[in-house]
Amino acid sequence: MHYRRHRRLVELMAPLLVSAGLVLALTGCGEEKIQPNILLIVLDDFGYNDLAINNGADSPTPTLDSIAAQGIRFTRHYAESSCTASRATLLTGMYAARVGAHPYFNGIDHELVTLPDALGALGYNRYMIGKWHTGDAHRESHPQYQGFDHWFGFINQLYLRGPHDESGYQRSRPTYRNPWLETETEGPRQFEGHLTDILTDRALEVIEQEREPWFMYLSYYAPHTPIEPSKHFAAQFPADAAGKYQALKAQLDSNIGRIITRLETSGELEDTMIIVVSDNGGTAKSWPSNLPFYGAKATYTEGGVRTPLLLRWPGRWPAGQVNNKVAMIFDIYPTILSALAAPVPEQLDGTDLLALPTESQERELRWYSHGGYGDRYGMLSADGQWRLDARQGSTPQLIHEKNFVARQPLNEQEAHPEIAGAMRASMEEWIEPVTRV
Repeated sequence: MHYRRHRRLVELMAPLLVSAGLVLALTGCGEEKIQPNILLIVLDDFGYNDLAINNGADSPTPTLDSIAAQGIRFTRHYAESSCTASRATLLTGMYAARVGAHPYFNGIDHELVTLPDALGALGYNRYMIGKWHTGDAHRESHPQYQGFDHWFGFINQLYLRGPHDESGYQRSRPTYRNPWLETETEGPRQFEGHLTDILTDRALEVIEQEREPWFMYLSYYAPHTPIEPSKHFAAQFPADAAGKYQALKAQLDSNIGRIITRLETSGELEDTMIIVVSDNGGTAKSWPSNLPFYGAKATYTEGGVRTPLLLRWPGRWPAGQVNNKVAMIFDIYPTILSALAAPVPEQLDGTDLLALPTESQERELRWYSHGGYGDRYGMLSADGQWRLDARQGSTPQLIHEKNFVARQPLNEQEAHPEIAGAMRASMEEWIEPVTRV
């Protein structure tokens, strides 16, 4: 770990380390040590409708459906609307705007205590496998400087076809086939095979070799574009766009199944905390991945930010529960630490989901980004009934919950100006201090 970051982390995490030490000390006094393996699986552009158990459709996700049926399935989980912002939020437990990821990002500030940092203080060996996309402007934004002991994968998808040209820009699009991947110690080299299979192979190697409690952040690229399933899975579905998308999804689900089988065979499954989440809604270009909700990735519509969230830990978390509370991707961080009976950093925006009632809690959720197209923000009201979607220079959209499933939601700003005005004022008041340099 970089010296400056290590020194600062020691200062920031001193209370956490002391508390962690107290937990371990109590173990010697007859108290149970809570230290399961932790498998955090992040799917890329996997929409609410992509999970068969959410819609009853013939979607090829039997493994994910099984995880949902054996654990907790959240029906109102929200992520950010883009890859980088969601990953920054997940790893810091804070709004993307608060850590500077809205949506473009140079990396997580080294003074922040990330989720892997916190788990390292509890004695976990920490692995990142797959897509990073949480800053790549400089080497110190890479996973080994953000709390991970080891990593294997790609910094962002533009590197999957190999090293960049002299201009620093990869002109060819990403690929799943024979990808170029790297580690914390080895530069990019080409691997033969399909990306989803290769990432799973590495995850299985870690599980096979690791003898200490481990935390694995397994960040798949599927079903992000380009839609390139392997021949084996493509042959099982129609050759049209929807069929190829389903094939890529089936390959993803099958690979997750390989990991579940390995954990079951080794006897580790019952002592492994499993969390599955998607970083944003799907593009909906090949298949209606976000139905019944309107909108798609890169927007603050319901379809753009509502995604699956599954939690499974037998004997610790409820089994077969459908949870309708409003959840956010930054809640995963404190939920994990609380489940381990570990202290939770006070600055987090997230909260322990298991400590809340099963219905929607009273808290507002916010989204913010800025860039070449102007500032944009979104907000979900505290009661979960109203969504505000506003872009600089355009008329804000105020959508009621009953219209979240509409093909073209009715804008009720004129009918309810007081609600729209209050939400806009609340957002503008929140943005100014959060985004201050």
